[in-house]
Amino acid sequence: MLKSSLKFLFGCRIKSIRESLQLSQEKFSELIGIERDSVSKIENGKVFPSGERLEKIAEKLNLTYSELFAFSNDDTFQALDMAVYNEIADIKDKNAKQFLLQFIRLYKEQHKI
Repeated sequence: MLKSSLKFLFGCRIKSIRESLQLSQEKFSELIGIERDSVSKIENGKVFPSGERLEKIAEKLNLTYSELFAFSNDDTFQALDMAVYNEIADIKDKNAKQFLLQFIRLYKEQHKI
């Protein structure tokens, strides 16, 4: 779970940095020398870049590793949202998904959120 959480957090961080620079995934992928699909996988927490790729990302963005891994509360919430979404998306049983949706709605209603 820790590795998965780190991938999600890092993905949210990269997306946040990319968007703050007003770069599309395409432009960002060109900048760091990878395919756009790979950027998407990183941002969605599906893959974690290699050490060599991390070095290139930091270099091209002119960031230290500390800055690259400076997760904010927004990054944490985005990662959690993404994790919940991905877990539900992986469920193939339609009835199970409907049950989860009803549970979420009931929880929100009960807690007035």
